[in-house]
Amino acid sequence: MQSLCSHRGGRDYEFRDEDLGFSSGNWMFCWNVKLYQVDLSFDNLVRSFVQNHGCGELDPEFKEAARIKHGEIRESTLLEWGVEDAARSFVGREGGYPDDDAYSMLWDGSPVVTRFSLMGRSAGWLVMTRFQDRLLTTDLDFDAISYKEIRGLSEMVHFVHRSVNGRACSAVEDCAAFNFFVNSCSDLKGAPG
Repeated sequence: MQSLCSHRGGRDYEFRDEDLGFSSGNWMFCWNVKLYQVDLSFDNLVRSFVQNHGCGELDPEFKEAARIKHGEIRESTLLEWGVEDAARSFVGREGGYPDDDAYSMLWDGSPVVTRFSLMGRSAGWLVMTRFQDRLLTTDLDFDAISYKEIRGLSEMVHFVHRSVNGRACSAVEDCAAFNFFVNSCSDLKGAPG
């Protein structure tokens, strides 16, 4: 099996695995999640929030007050909120276990243990570091893995690929929109939630 990417571990890219200490190597499954053009403009946050959170149109009075509040918040703060929440669905808060249950089961409902890490100098690579008890480097011996486990790994890789591929910017925009409207604007009259 050929790896989807060859993100070489090394001094800048070492991964701390609580069971193995530091490990480095070529990782089997990695996705480019670098942010190239994130649009955190007010109008785009409104579009993302209405489209992805099923709240319908925002109250016009609330929308105007929120526009003023948006002007008071630094774009870097919105970006930080978005990146943190988008990453959390994969890497969790601590230990690399995903917060999102979608990455903890296969399509048939079978539970699995996956672990992810963000790697690279800009944390621009999402790497599946473990599946079940296996470290997913190119040193993995597929002859020692059952067909059922390989099939499960294949399903998970396919699912993550469909979830992540080309969606990093929109995921960050969506998370920033949710944080802005639900958390930052919760004190405004007509706030959703």
